Amino acid sequence: RIAAVRRYKSPGRLLDVGGGTGELLVEALRAGFEALGIDLSPDMARYVFNRYGIQVFCGDISQFRTNEPFDVILMSHVIEHVFDPVELLCHVKTLLKEEGILYIATPNIACWEARWDGWASYEPYHVTYFSPKTLRDALQRSGYIVLNMYTEAPLSSLVQYVSPEYPEKSLSEGTLGGPSGPAGEI
Repeated sequence: RIAAVRRYKSPGRLLDVGGGTGELLVEALRAGFEALGIDLSPDMARYVFNRYGIQVFCGDISQFRTNEPFDVILMSHVIEHVFDPVELLCHVKTLLKEEGILYIATPNIACWEARWDGWASYEPYHVTYFSPKTLRDALQRSGYIVLNMYTEAPLSSLVQYVSPEYPEKSLSEGTLGGPSGPAGEI
């Protein structure tokens, strides 16, 4: 994930939302990012700090404020846990620099496995599901420009790179690269 983000952003300030045990934060630090985390679990925040020495704020992202906006914000398997994803996306946008990157990974309700009752992403704590279209719509309603969206067949996840303010000219001229997963770009 960090390698994919670096296609759009050189190292800078990075916030990992809901980072759990901190492996992605460690990867970000190794790649040269100034990495911070936020997690609802005090146990996870303590674990990451004690194991890796990385600061993780304990609390809800909606309560998080900063005077120094982030270059990159990662939300890997977070957005499906919130009742109002547009509100979340709008708040996250206030934490990003003008040309910052938001990376989202979430289950893809439009994947072929979702047709089955036993789909691994049908979880009682998942309160919102997205298809590529509905996620793109939520992002655009929140003021983001979608730079890239792809699915990873093994995980059936949508992965995105979006920015609140990237100039359209940059995108149309192809100055930004982007990954495409095994299922191709959508």
